[in-house]
Amino acid sequence: MKILVRRDSFLEACRLAERALSDRVAEPALAHVLVRARDGTCVLQATDKEVGLRLGVDAVVERSGDALLPARQVLAILRESAHDGLWFE
Repeated sequence: MKILVRRDSFLEACRLAERALSDRVAEPALAHVLVRARDGTCVLQATDKEVGLRLGVDAVVERSGDALLPARQVLAILRESAHDGLWFE
C-alpha cells in the first residue's frame, strides 16, 4: 500500500476511529485502525467488537493494499507533523 493523504483530514478520521476502540484491549488488533486503499479510495475501519466504524478519507492511492496501524501512536505522529501531505507506505 502506498497512499498520499492530507494531514488534517486523515488526523480527523483517525481521531474518530480511535473513539470506536476500547481502552482495555485483550486482543492487540483491537487497538489498531485498519486502512484499506483500493481504486482511488481509502477507508479507515475500527472496532471494539460491539461498535464498528468505517470512514472514507480522500487519498491518492499509488499502490493498493491494507495496513493495520496502531491508533494512538499514529495520532501522536499526526499531531506533531508539520507537513500538509503525508505518504503512508
